[in-house]
This record gives sequence, C-alpha cells and structure tokens, in this order.
Amino acid sequence: MKFHFNEVALRHTAQSRLPDREGRLLYRSSSKGTYRERWFRLHGNLLFYFRTNDFGAVADHDPVGVFVLAKYCVEMEPISDRPFVFTIAFEGEEGRKHYFSGQTMQQCLDWIGALQRNSYEALRTKYESLKREVHRLGGKDPVKEKRR
Repeated sequence: MKFHFNEVALRHTAQSRLPDREGRLLYRSSSKGTYRERWFRLHGNLLFYFRTNDFGAVADHDPVGVFVLAKYCVEMEPISDRPFVFTIAFEGEEGRKHYFSGQTMQQCLDWIGALQRNSYEALRTKYESLKREVHRLGGKDPVKEKRR
C-alpha cells in the first residue's frame, strides 16, 4: 500500500531514526512510467522515499511518499527494460507493480531481503516469538504488564 506523506509522526520517523536500510534506487510506479531517481529509507515496515538533487543526495528532508509493507510480494523482475529490476506488488492492487532498479544484482538482492524481513507479517511473527520466549523465561508478558 502506498500513500502520500502528510503526518508529523511519520515525518519524524523518516527523518530521525536510524534506518534498517537506505540507499538510492530508480523507481517508477507502473510498467509504462519513467524511472526517477529516489532515495529510499526502510524503517520497520515503512519504506519512505525522497527526491534527490543533481548530486544524488536527498533534496528535501520531507519524504515524497511512503509504502506500508503489508500483504505484498517482492521479487526480481525477470523481463524488464533495465538489467537489475525488482518489483513490489500489493494485495488488492492486482495487475499493478512498483518497479525499482538497482545498480547491481547484489544491491537488488539486499533490498529484497531487507523488504522481506521487514514486512508487517514477518515483524508480527518475530514479535510473537519473542513474546513467547520472554513469557517462558520470566513468566509474565512485558507488554501486558506495561499497559496496566
């Protein structure tokens, strides 16, 4: 899911936290669009993207947009007009893909791995596993204890 950026809390997250991954990629929102250079920052299951200047640096501290990484598929694109392309397709947006182009195959594989590890579903599974482990070791659910 993609939405345009306008929330103060999201802006703070995009600008102040150390990202799980960040870097420059080419991006286009459809198979017929034009690639644009963007700077991407992955924070948990939020993938922010920023405009770049002529030197490839972030042009503005406010993101252009953000993808919420939930119920999606990320994979290498076997047939493309560029050599190193991967796509993200979201459930509910059948037939639509978001295209990302890296400079090397390894860069694409690294991004795909990071995006898969940081999906909402993967983070939720990790959270539940850690919660069970803490409960097994300490006997109490720290999240429930904090809410009281």
